[in-house]
Amino acid sequence: MVMRINEIANAADDNLSQVLLQKNLLSLAELQQAQLTAKSFKQTLFQHLMQYRLVDAAELLSACGDFFQLPYHALQHKKINTLFFNALPDHIIENHLLLPIFKKGNFLVVAIANPNDITIRKQLSFQLGVSVQLILTRYDTLYRIHNTYISAQKYSQFHDKSDHLAQTLTHQLLSDAIHRDASDIHLEPYQSYFRVRFRIDGLLHEIIRLPSPLADAATSCLKVLSHMDIAIKRKPQDGRLSFHSYLGFFKDCRVSTCPTIHGEKIVIRLLDANTHIRPIETLGLNKVDRHLIQHSIEQPQGLILVTGPTGSGKTITLYTLLNLLNLSHRNITTIEDPVEMHIEGINQTHINSKAGLTFSHTLRALLRQDPDVIMIGEIRDQETAEMAIRAAQTGHLVLSTLHTNSAAEAITRLCHMGIAPFHLCSALTLIIAQRLVRKLCGLCHDRCTHCNNGFQGRTGIFELMPITETLKEMILQNASHTALSKHNKIEGHLNLWESAMIAVENGLTALSEIMRVIPSTET
Repeated sequence: MVMRINEIANAADDNLSQVLLQKNLLSLAELQQAQLTAKSFKQTLFQHLMQYRLVDAAELLSACGDFFQLPYHALQHKKINTLFFNALPDHIIENHLLLPIFKKGNFLVVAIANPNDITIRKQLSFQLGVSVQLILTRYDTLYRIHNTYISAQKYSQFHDKSDHLAQTLTHQLLSDAIHRDASDIHLEPYQSYFRVRFRIDGLLHEIIRLPSPLADAATSCLKVLSHMDIAIKRKPQDGRLSFHSYLGFFKDCRVSTCPTIHGEKIVIRLLDANTHIRPIETLGLNKVDRHLIQHSIEQPQGLILVTGPTGSGKTITLYTLLNLLNLSHRNITTIEDPVEMHIEGINQTHINSKAGLTFSHTLRALLRQDPDVIMIGEIRDQETAEMAIRAAQTGHLVLSTLHTNSAAEAITRLCHMGIAPFHLCSALTLIIAQRLVRKLCGLCHDRCTHCNNGFQGRTGIFELMPITETLKEMILQNASHTALSKHNKIEGHLNLWESAMIAVENGLTALSEIMRVIPSTET
């Protein structure tokens, strides 16, 4: 094993690989897979590990500090003097993930996170004529602070009314959004200004307001990158682009334009090209609910629905369940619009309505492909609902989503679509209602070095409704969703509000966040 470690390290002259293997942060197979994926994304290994968090930041910091005998400590926004940035040339700051944190006379302290950057000390000493000391810090802390100051420096240029900055603006906005873990970028033209907002952990945050003349130039730049027609301004368009940030983060982006009274609004959805399916233990489910879900998906047939509003995490839950079902003896097919995560071993179909490839038409075709498990991205109409029910009744396990506020309301919605109650009773096995709430940051609390205003990441709040014999009788009697919810509670299942209160009691989130996400009608 030692020989193999040295061979890999020497072949690539890669300090990071050596640390990862010798400190057991990654296995040899995991390292090789990460190297292959990074190469396909045109990233360095460090950039790939950093973007997809394949190793723990604190563990990597400790391992690198011990390995190279370098001092290490946590950085904080309040202790960073922006004047120290003047100690380094702009191109070095932008092209390397480093941060000058202290300067006195002929002595400069520079923070790094990548052990492959230890050679930068000699380069800086030679170019600047100073004595340089390197310290190690957490990569997640460093790139957040680094991005904050790079962004501030860049955005200050964009108040110029000239349009030659459009390409730089586009690159910086995409980079900044990626580094802040934003899911969407909104570029909105108004009469006297151009507003940019990022959606981070489910909430929109205003980033910058720019002169209106920049709007047309930035819009044209994005449309060219997304392979749209820049001459079409009065009709909506859709496109895609792939992008590398200045720190090497890689994203696929879905771009949508829509005309408004002051110009075209653009929304960019940032998609992970290498999203790792989350283990079911990380979704936010308690042990009882996890056991119930796993028991339900082990059944040979039936319909399992995941419900909730847009942005409630339904797709992530579906992918998690598909990953659990993804065994060699099963034929699993999906119908999605769009395909957001690629899972090896599963046959995924992308809907194309313009070509006549709708959910219902595709489902009809897939039923002739000998499927065991079918995932339908969303039940949108009566025809799709009827075919999903029929598939669940004829020996297939069907998973899908529905836009309803609670588990019981999914039954009401399907009845309103024209599905007969007796068909629902014979097909439905489980309904999962969910929301996403922001998690309290467990690292920095009021310092906000690692988070957004005290929150970092999101977790799920769930309500499960297994379709028992008693519920089937109530469905046949056209019981209201309120009555169904009350009986589900009697049978021992928490509603969304009760699940949310447990999350608050356990310190996962705040009561104000629950009030924001879950309407009072669900309490």
